[in-house]
Amino acid sequence: MRRFRRILVGIEGQATEWFPLEEAIKLARDGSVCLRVVELVDLWALEDAEASGIYALPVENELVQKAWRDLARVESQARGAGVRVETAVLPIYGAQIGDAVADAARQWRADLIVLGANDHRGLAGLTSSSVAESIAGAAKVPVLLVPAPSLRAH
Repeated sequence: MRRFRRILVGIEGQATEWFPLEEAIKLARDGSVCLRVVELVDLWALEDAEASGIYALPVENELVQKAWRDLARVESQARGAGVRVETAVLPIYGAQIGDAVADAARQWRADLIVLGANDHRGLAGLTSSSVAESIAGAAKVPVLLVPAPSLRAH
């Protein structure tokens, strides 16, 4: 079995969407693996608001600050499990999500990307099979799609 050393985990902004982190923590428990958890912050709608003359910078700042607060909780969870972890906010602009995640993995030299797959469409679109396909197509490393708890066999 291939051993991964640098795992990039993409999460969305709600704690109920952090289930990919649980799987990544399982993969990283041996101590030689480092996780980089990135929270995807979709700013595409704000870009449209700005184009319409609406000043959206305070909303953008709040979304990014919320992401950092989320990531502090994620970091605590991973460290509590004995896993080395780094965190980052990844601003995305709608259709660029596949390239943005693949670029983040490439820049960090990840050897695995872990994402969630839901039964509904989330804000960042990780739940869309076309988005997952675009990430897998753009990535130069394997992509592990973790099914949402609601999709798993009971």
